[in-house]
Amino acid sequence: MCDEKTKVDYFYDNGEVVKIAVDFGWVGDAYAREGYYYDKGKLIFIYEYVESGPACDDCIEKHEYRSYVVNDKVAKYLKDQTEGTCRSHCEFNASSRHYKLLEAKTTAEIKAVLCR
Repeated sequence: MCDEKTKVDYFYDNGEVVKIAVDFGWVGDAYAREGYYYDKGKLIFIYEYVESGPACDDCIEKHEYRSYVVNDKVAKYLKDQTEGTCRSHCEFNASSRHYKLLEAKTTAEIKAVLCR
């Protein structure tokens, strides 16, 4: 899931993390990026973008997934702007990567959370 091209950016408001952007880059013929949004240390929104398929302009599939999170559970889930059922990571807790990334302070700690 990770390689040397994976990039993680932390965004702060008054010293508090409000967004973590993870860009996994291209691995083979697939590209993925994710964004985790927080309010006062609580996960509130997840955005995922995936491109995959053979290397041609008209045959690459692109999908966007949006999860609106309330009290650590997905309250609303959209795939390509169509409401649906949460496909994975529908409940969150301190051991979820979305929260572990909040605590990660070094490159090694970030890799330990994201990379399998």
